[in-house]
Amino acid sequence: MALIMDPNISWYRLTIHYVLLGLSGMLLAFNTAHDAAHSCFSSNRGVNRLIFNVTFHLQGFSGYLWRMRHLASHHLFPNVDGCDADIDDNPILCLSPHHKKKWFHRYQHFYATALYMVYTLHWLFIKDFQYLNKKEFANLKNQKHRPKAILQLITWKVFYLVYMILVPHYLLYCPLYRILCAFLMMHLIVSICFVWTLIISHFCEATEFPVADQNGLLPYDYHRHQLEVSMDYHPRNHLVNFLLGGFNAHAAHHLFPRLPHTCYPYYSKVIDKIARKHEYPYHELPMHRAIRSHYQYLKRLGQTG
Repeated sequence: MALIMDPNISWYRLTIHYVLLGLSGMLLAFNTAHDAAHSCFSSNRGVNRLIFNVTFHLQGFSGYLWRMRHLASHHLFPNVDGCDADIDDNPILCLSPHHKKKWFHRYQHFYATALYMVYTLHWLFIKDFQYLNKKEFANLKNQKHRPKAILQLITWKVFYLVYMILVPHYLLYCPLYRILCAFLMMHLIVSICFVWTLIISHFCEATEFPVADQNGLLPYDYHRHQLEVSMDYHPRNHLVNFLLGGFNAHAAHHLFPRLPHTCYPYYSKVIDKIARKHEYPYHELPMHRAIRSHYQYLKRLGQTG
């Protein structure tokens, strides 16, 4: 409230407020919208739907399109080419060893960070509309969207831009360019935090990218597949789990997606123990080493093939 009616607010102070707001929204989505999407935030379906829609759409993104990709594509076939929407249709980065290499992929470990910093802006203004116009992506075929879904997408985006840009502009009597600069900085910082939190859970040197045989069968059963493709970081740390909504314990999440993330530190201990007993893989690194492994993975992919 200290910001209201302050025409002399500095760009630095305004940016700090925007960044804190953006990071708070991101962490809130991690801890509520994601569980709600998997119907495990509450036992009440209506509560899950409400929490998911409100929390997700207030970020300016289409919860409808994300939930479809996340549940019907990524969770069914993580790290499988042609079936996981999270690794398909990326013209600038090569994220799978089975993708066709282009000459500029040799340098992707250098320019990837710049791309990661504009990820949420791309999602806000481009990505949702691209998916809305696609009839097919990954394993999802013959996609048709109701007019209601299209209208909802546009309405929420307009609402987001109004309350994030125009409302502060008029309430603060602050020049619009200063508001836009703070808005841009918020997205740059939130984007890199968002991507580094998520991308290391599947795209590191240790994670696998299974390929189906000529009969369409993958080489591993469901449980081993989830372990092969997942990377955990600080999975038994309750503070990290609290902040990141369980994304740090990705093996537990993929094995038990209908369980709330508050259970993951306990289940991760059991998963590690059973995996060792049966000589199954269980990938775990500290977060900083997982991030470094991701960039080393990008470098290896770009310089081979």
